Amino acid sequence: MDSLADGIRAAMGTPPPPESKVLKVKDLMRTKVCTFGPADTLGFVIKTLLARSISGAPVVDGDGKLLGVISAHDCLQMVASRSFHQEGVPMEESVANFMSKGPATITPDTDVYTVASLFVAQRLRRIPVVEDGVLVGLVTRSNVLEKLFPE
Repeated sequence: MDSLADGIRAAMGTPPPPESKVLKVKDLMRTKVCTFGPADTLGFVIKTLLARSISGAPVVDGDGKLLGVISAHDCLQMVASRSFHQEGVPMEESVANFMSKGPATITPDTDVYTVASLFVAQRLRRIPVVEDGVLVGLVTRSNVLEKLFPE
């Protein structure tokens, strides 16, 4: 268990669940994930997010190493800032200039309760799943709820 998860659990007063009955991230993560490269343009990213009806995606290098996350929020921040300064929207600029670097990550063996705590404590919409720094999947708030509360 990582110290961030333990700290969040302690702050929220949530006891660790019994290990034998705990769902793991590997049981609910998506492995087919929309990703972007650091050289992809902001225009391409925005069009892709809109076309796929998603609010963000990981940014990875050619080896699959997680570099950051780009979200609709990041894009809106840029638009608001640039519009305020009347500089225009730089649709041809690299996504590497706008992505959030150093996002929270989890491993496939992280328990579902820790993931839920991270979503709540950090107000995240998605959490990249990594092994040795390489993206192996993605978990969203909906993935957690769908797994815990199936139809």
